[in-house]
Amino acid sequence: MSKVTNLWFAALALVAVTSMGCSAREKSICDKRITCEGGNDKDKSACVDNYIQASAVAEAYKCGDAQSNLLDCLDTTSICQSGSLSNSCKAQYDAVSSCQKAASAQAKL
Repeated sequence: MSKVTNLWFAALALVAVTSMGCSAREKSICDKRITCEGGNDKDKSACVDNYIQASAVAEAYKCGDAQSNLLDCLDTTSICQSGSLSNSCKAQYDAVSSCQKAASAQAKL
């Protein structure tokens, strides 16, 4: 599958996810980030949009389960430490990255 086709699927998935509205998880994660690190409504909106876009890309690569696990981890483990939001989700980040790399490599075959 070409990169253009992959981008088209990602854009389509983003439109679908955006039209359904965002999940409470994305809002919760971004609320924690803004409360901890500071920001305004535009910053929160951009944060939510970034998570929605990342989820759409993950779905395009058929990595939605890994992305969902990451969002669950971020929502449940993120804590504010010295003005910075931290979490214990490295394994979940790695799972999303590995899944997307594998799907990308598969598409090149």
